Amino acid sequence: MHSHDLLPRPRRNGVADAALTRLNSHWPFLASAAVVCSWVLLTASVNPAQFADSVEEYNWAHGLEWGYWKHPPLTTWLMRVIISVVGVSHWTSYFAAAVCNVATLWFMWQLSLLLLPRRAAAFAILLLPLHHSMSWRAQVFNHNTVLVLMSSALVWAVVRATQRGRSSDWALVGLIGGAAMLTKYQAVVPIMAALTALKMSGAMEQSQCRRGIALATLVGMVVFLPHLIWEVSHDWPTLRYVEHSAPVLALPARFVAVLKFFGAQVGLYVAVLFTAALAAFWPSRIRRSPVESAVQPQMVWIWSLVLVPVAIVTAIALFVGLKPPRDWGIQTLQFLPLLLAALLEGRKEPVSLRIPLLASGIVGVGIASFYVYKTTDASEIHKLNSADRVFPARQLAGLVMRDWRQATQCPLRYVEGNGFTAGLVSVYSGAYPQVLEEGDHRKSPWVDTNRMTEDGWVQIEAPISIGQAGPVRVQSLEVPADAKNGGTALVRWKIHPPNRRCKDVQIPGETGSTRSAVEHG
Repeated sequence: MHSHDLLPRPRRNGVADAALTRLNSHWPFLASAAVVCSWVLLTASVNPAQFADSVEEYNWAHGLEWGYWKHPPLTTWLMRVIISVVGVSHWTSYFAAAVCNVATLWFMWQLSLLLLPRRAAAFAILLLPLHHSMSWRAQVFNHNTVLVLMSSALVWAVVRATQRGRSSDWALVGLIGGAAMLTKYQAVVPIMAALTALKMSGAMEQSQCRRGIALATLVGMVVFLPHLIWEVSHDWPTLRYVEHSAPVLALPARFVAVLKFFGAQVGLYVAVLFTAALAAFWPSRIRRSPVESAVQPQMVWIWSLVLVPVAIVTAIALFVGLKPPRDWGIQTLQFLPLLLAALLEGRKEPVSLRIPLLASGIVGVGIASFYVYKTTDASEIHKLNSADRVFPARQLAGLVMRDWRQATQCPLRYVEGNGFTAGLVSVYSGAYPQVLEEGDHRKSPWVDTNRMTEDGWVQIEAPISIGQAGPVRVQSLEVPADAKNGGTALVRWKIHPPNRRCKDVQIPGETGSTRSAVEHG
């Protein structure tokens, strides 16, 4: 093996050697996972708060439903499971994000091994931590996080089922496909990409494949059916949310929206693209082994996984008129590293795997330093496009709990108001009370409003401009705001004490004693 070749040489004997060989064979995945987990650990350590999407999952995890007012249920179910295992703290969402991102890397690694020569697969997986979603945004646990995971798992399962042809493998495809649709309806995009690849590759001409697709479809429909029934019975809340949050664009604006969308994706992929370009022109003295030369990239699959999502997003923007959010690019182009690695297979010499490793180290340290600076420097906080992660969550929760305890010795069980600020109080207070979003029972149907009136609650507003706040007659806190909103805002809250006697309440300062406290409504 050449000294520049980082792929491991197989060991020959011994159980320990076999285990070490297996571990070494997955080092590209392990290296990428280490980078992503380092990002999650860094952001969790320096952030005063976290992004609103992550807070949202805490709010919804109080109730197990077949759907929620914005999204299908799977992501919230996962949050509920993780809370039941590790408990509730501000670390819980970061842990969930790390688990999902590592699982995504694993399925992408396994898929790459099925579609690419081993070195190209290693190069592809080492490119992933250079993307914005696996570095700066690796901390976020939301529906896109789980959607990317389910998309990679789904495509891996389809390729695997195509190669094996077993009914159990196709049943697994249906199970994952149904679960993906329970994450976000955008899961139809990788499903269409996989079907296109099956058609273009000629796999659908085999009756065994067609029977497998039929079985997968049946299983997927069974998995998705309860949510569909929930949507119908609740008057399609998820689709109504999309309708109200994404207005239809005029025809000229649609072309502009497409250009802006893909222009933003170039910015998010700039480190990936630069690393691939560097690898393309960097001289290499590595010799391609006969085994590697015999394996060719499955380009029909790879092109389908890249071009079909691009075509679907473009068609939605141009013909339906919906403006594609920047976050759609995370899933739309998630298989682009496989294409870059496949194209680099056309080189006479194999690419050096040291290049993406060094790029991850150099770029990662640079971006991480910039992230810490933007998050901790007081002069920079008010310039951010999103102030979610720099919100003084602990201070806000501490002040709210102080005011609550001054009014009552009963435990805080409910917070009502803006999903983000109310959710932060819930998570960072240590009490994890239920959140009634915007006072709307349709958004939080698990909240018993009669019980809430009896037990008392905290009412908290969304951040508002200080100039619009008017005279402050209730408790308040000045907080950072987006740069476009002036960099500073005000959060206000009001205590609504319980209307009944508390039972078995621990009175602060009376360690070891428990007594009832009478409260005045």
